[in-house]
Amino acid sequence: MALTDTVVTFAPYATSDTVSVTVIADGRCEPDETIELRLVDLTGPVDTTGSVATVTVVNDDECVAPAVTVLAPNGGEVLVPGTNTLVGWSATDATGVTGVDLEWSSDGGSTWNPLATSEANDGSFTWLVPSTITSLGLVRVTAHDAAGNTGSDVSDAVFAIVNPAGGVGDGPVTAFALAPVTPNPAVGAARFDFALPRESRVRLSVVDLMGRTVAVLADGVYPAGRHTARWDGPAAGAGRAAGIYFARLEAGSFHATRRFAVTR
Repeated sequence: MALTDTVVTFAPYATSDTVSVTVIADGRCEPDETIELRLVDLTGPVDTTGSVATVTVVNDDECVAPAVTVLAPNGGEVLVPGTNTLVGWSATDATGVTGVDLEWSSDGGSTWNPLATSEANDGSFTWLVPSTITSLGLVRVTAHDAAGNTGSDVSDAVFAIVNPAGGVGDGPVTAFALAPVTPNPAVGAARFDFALPRESRVRLSVVDLMGRTVAVLADGVYPAGRHTARWDGPAAGAGRAAGIYFARLEAGSFHATRRFAVTR
């Protein structure tokens, strides 16, 4: 709503009049707005004492931005061009998330490239990893709500896109790495391969979408080299169910996460 220098003329000898303003409700978050009524002398002497009155239209729309968390890739992953990886996130809002925009950066966040626009808020997107080789990859997820509010989150740390020869299963181990979970989706058992360039204290766990640990696959000091762990997946009475999970590797200051699905 915008009123600028609107003039209301009183009838001759009138001592009062009415000014009507229509306030249009639009459901969009916006600042409070002030209407000012000023009495001025246009044709002759008039008492202008107390000649200014103001009315404030108070915003009553929801102005809280959606809460967004990037789940994967969230730092430390090693991706291979031409393979599929899942971008995972959680986005909530009091009035509901209407859509999310997904972007990725190859330079630590200096520039951003679109992955998807107005994506459904279903928590996952299959990304075909590009051929851009980088060690400074980041993902950004921006959520929108019906009131025009936006909230966003970025990967906690950088991930890498490497040539296939730099993967967990090829060549000398020169860097920490967590390979994609195989098979994905898994029907029952899943395999987890990770590489250590030096002896390290390792914790490899499986967590659910709520961040709860449902299995610990490795916990202790491991020598340099390649290692494999196995998870048998959902089991009756074990508190595990078919769905989306994350493999989380912690090796010293190195952290990596891989998203995978388990089906019945």
